[in-house]
Amino acid sequence: MNTEYLKDVIDGYQVISKLNVNDLEAGEHTFWFRVGTNALGQWQHLPVMVFKGKEQGKRFVITAGVHGDEYNGILTSHQIGEALSGKVNRGSVVIVPTINLSGTLNHNRDYISNDPDHSTANLNRFFPGNKEGNEAQRYVFNVWEYLLKPNADLAIDLHTQTSGTVYPLYAFADYRMPDCVKMAKLIGPDVILDDPGDPGILETVWNRSGIPSTTLEVGMGRYSDYPLIERSVKGVLNCLSSYELIDEGGC
Repeated sequence: MNTEYLKDVIDGYQVISKLNVNDLEAGEHTFWFRVGTNALGQWQHLPVMVFKGKEQGKRFVITAGVHGDEYNGILTSHQIGEALSGKVNRGSVVIVPTINLSGTLNHNRDYISNDPDHSTANLNRFFPGNKEGNEAQRYVFNVWEYLLKPNADLAIDLHTQTSGTVYPLYAFADYRMPDCVKMAKLIGPDVILDDPGDPGILETVWNRSGIPSTTLEVGMGRYSDYPLIERSVKGVLNCLSSYELIDEGGC
């Protein structure tokens, strides 16, 4: 699969419907990923940042906003992107700061369907999606099949706890996969849960696809916790440094 460039340009950035970091030039790229339509038939687009080094290395995908009210994860992903500018020397980092576009726009944890008779959906129970399924399943399928899966050797999914609950900085890692544990420890949370996974969860689908992943819970939903965001940014950068995408102390 090659990166598929569409004719549209939004706010100066190219619109794509498929991404393959292997066919991009080294450097920094910003795209809009066309993922579906709204109730008016207008296209919906997810922001995508790509940082690609000049040398071969691991390919990371960092996601946030699978739940639309989890602002700390979204803010963490943006700050990681700012810190990586001009710093990725090897491999690549793809950052998708908002997976659940309709939920984010409505300050809602769930995906909001265009169909008024359709229930809201927790997108983190629908991966890897279904091309022939309901609206949420089709949405997830496009994100997984054409944006996430083709571009990762390792993955980090940024969340917060469910709104109304408060935990310390918390990571999920499948202890059967050494790289999952390694990434979680490099990030440096207060707690790491040995997580064998559940069907439909993005982290689980990464792992069962042979792509080690960890989920990081950054504070509580609907609130901005800047000390935990700062810790999370430093932790993810430490992880990228350990895997030699960036030089130690380079960010």
